[in-house]
Amino acid sequence: MNDHEIDRLLGQIEFDGGPRLEDRLRGAGQELLEEIMNELPRNSFDDQPVRPVPLPERSQARRWRAAVSRPLVGVAAAAAVVAAIVIPAMAFERDQEEPVVTTPAASEAPVPTPTVDPSFLKRTTNPWIVVDAPGWEIDHISEEDWGEGVYGELEYLKGKAEIQLFWSSDDEYQNDRQKRIEEYGQPQVATLLGSEAELFRTGQKEYEVLARLGRTYLKIRGSGSADPAVFQKWLGGLEQVEPGEWYAAQPESVVVPYRSKAAAERVLQDVPVPAGFDRSTLTSNLTASYDVFGARVTGKVTCAWLDQYSAAREKGDEATMKQVDQALGSATDWRFLKSMDPEDGWDEAILSYAAAVADRQPITGAAQGLGCHD
Repeated sequence: MNDHEIDRLLGQIEFDGGPRLEDRLRGAGQELLEEIMNELPRNSFDDQPVRPVPLPERSQARRWRAAVSRPLVGVAAAAAVVAAIVIPAMAFERDQEEPVVTTPAASEAPVPTPTVDPSFLKRTTNPWIVVDAPGWEIDHISEEDWGEGVYGELEYLKGKAEIQLFWSSDDEYQNDRQKRIEEYGQPQVATLLGSEAELFRTGQKEYEVLARLGRTYLKIRGSGSADPAVFQKWLGGLEQVEPGEWYAAQPESVVVPYRSKAAAERVLQDVPVPAGFDRSTLTSNLTASYDVFGARVTGKVTCAWLDQYSAAREKGDEATMKQVDQALGSATDWRFLKSMDPEDGWDEAILSYAAAVADRQPITGAAQGLGCHD
C-alpha cells in the first residue's frame, strides 16, 4: 500500500457531521485494515512451523527485535491511520448507546439508620441524647433491664471534664429532687434541650441537673469546672435525636443491638462453651461498652458451666466435673479477661468459682457473684 492508496481511502470520508458518519468511518477503516493485512510479508509467522526459540544473548536480542520489527514499519504507519479512523467511530457509537453513570464516593453514600425493636422502645426510658460538641468521647455506657423498665447511664469525657447521664423511670424524680434540696438547698434554673431544668451545685467543681422528659427521669452530672456558665455551655452541647440516629452515633467501642452477635463471637473466640449452649441468648437489645458487654457474656457462659458442675456433683459424675474444671481452669488465658482492667475484679470473680470447681467444692453465691439466673 502506498501513500496514494491511503489518500484514496481517506477521501471517501465526508466529515459533514451527518447521521451516518460513524458508518462511513467504520467502513473506510475496515477496508484500510484489509489492505494492511494483505501487505504482510509472505514469510509471516503464521506460515512458519512453530519451533522453540532459544533465549538470545543480550546483543543478539537487540538484533532479533530489530529483525522482527523492520518489515512491520510500513504496516505500523498504516495501522496508526486505522486507529485514527476506527477508534473515534467506536467512541462516537459508544457515547450514543452507553451513557456514563457516575456513582457517589463511599463517603457520600447514605448511612442506613438502624432499626429498633418496637417492643423495646415501649419499655426503655432512654432519652436518646448525644453530645453534639467537639472533643467529647464516650468512656462508659451501660443499660440494665430491671423488669419494670430499662434504665441506663452514659459517661462522656473531655480531658479532665466529665458529663454523666442517668436515665430511669419518672417515678423516681420527686424523691431524688427532695433529697437534693435537703442536701444542697434550692436549685438554680438551667436550660436543657431548650426547656427549663433544675441545677444543683453539689461540689466545688460539680453540678447536677434534674429534668423530666416524658416518662423519663434524666439526671445529668458534670465535673471539671467551678464556673456554672461552663457547665451550662456543656448542657448546650446535648442534643436529643431519634433512636436509630442514637444507635448509629455510637462508636465501635460500644455494643449496640445490631452489633451484639458479632461482639459475642469476638468475646468467645477462645472461651470454651458447654455443649448445647444457646448462643442466641448472648445477643441483646441493651447497649453497653464492650467491657460491660463482654463481662455479661463470659458471666452467662460461666454460669452455664457451673450449672453443669452442680448437677454433676450431686450425682457424683466425676467425668463431667473434670470437663467443667478444664473449661473454667482455662479462664486465666481468656483474651477478654486479660484485656479487662484488674481493678474491675471481674476476672477474680470467675477465677474464684474456677478454684471452687477445682477443689470440688459446692457452688454458693453464684447468682450474686456472676448474675446467674437473674
